[in-house]
Amino acid sequence: MGVVTEGIMGDDTASILEEAETALREGKRIYDNDLNWRLHDLAEAGDEKAKTFFLEAIQTASKGSWRLEAIRNVGFHYDLSSDLAAVEIIRKALLADQWEMVRMAAASVLGIRSSWPDLALYQALTVDQDESVRSAAFKSLLKLSGMSYLECRHIMAQVEAGTLAITPDSLRIMVGEKFSDLR
Repeated sequence: MGVVTEGIMGDDTASILEEAETALREGKRIYDNDLNWRLHDLAEAGDEKAKTFFLEAIQTASKGSWRLEAIRNVGFHYDLSSDLAAVEIIRKALLADQWEMVRMAAASVLGIRSSWPDLALYQALTVDQDESVRSAAFKSLLKLSGMSYLECRHIMAQVEAGTLAITPDSLRIMVGEKFSDLR
């Protein structure tokens, strides 16, 4: 049985998704008419039809804002522990999306929805041209290695202060023997 959710404007699931599909197909902005928030409501409710829409949008949307919001919605509001296909879609976005905000969001999502060792995160750490993406990949790898929130926070404070570089060598030092899993 599907979840019927009322959006912030009283819309039901079917009408929200129909509006989103039309807007996406017509190249409209996800932020028009609070559509992003109504889709977010569906994600928070765990609506499976919305999840399918988000995964499709990650792969096909021409506008980066649609891909970004779709990754955030599916990545932060759905349990992906048994949905390896969804995690793989997010990995592909991390490695191939042209917009750094999408890649950064994908790296952050993988930090909570993937498992050690995530080779896509390591690849992003080593080859992505954008520092914010490399930083998100570095932080996600620290989390996946089993470090506590406080340990990660302390290490990332060093990165932000410029006393620790975001490099494979730094990661090797921080995670120790686990680093060999990434090779």
